[in-house]
Amino acid sequence: MTADEVAESTSKLAGRYEEHWRDDQKIRHFSQQLRPVPDAAVFDGLFRYFRQSGHGDPGMLRQEVAGSLLFFRAPEPTIPLDQILLECMETYNLSIEQLPWYLSRHFGRDRFRVEVDTLLSSTSLSERSTKSLETLLYWIRVPEEQIREVLVRVAPTEE
Repeated sequence: MTADEVAESTSKLAGRYEEHWRDDQKIRHFSQQLRPVPDAAVFDGLFRYFRQSGHGDPGMLRQEVAGSLLFFRAPEPTIPLDQILLECMETYNLSIEQLPWYLSRHFGRDRFRVEVDTLLSSTSLSERSTKSLETLLYWIRVPEEQIREVLVRVAPTEE
């Protein structure tokens, strides 16, 4: 499966997700299908939705599904953390907690905080970027136990 195929399938899943709001079974199933797919194709196919607007439909649903899949599948990113943050801070939907959970789990909470704080100290940020970065920090304040509970509740099971 290529990054384009991952993205196309994610978009279709987001449409179905809208019809059956919070049906995590569909996400678990697709996450299982992504297991043999190379990390680069998974990351590039899913992260593209964070480069696009997550405000309103269908962007919010695409980010919700893509964020969940990033969190559950946990692919190795193809770009560094600072670039990830720069590329999504204008388009990130503030209600998508899975993206910061994935990034802080992958890169470590301390490094994640440092990268976000470094960007926040920039004087050239838009109001939207500032709010996005502050919200990313907010979401990683969720206790690890609570994040693990979410992961156990909706993560794919071994088949």
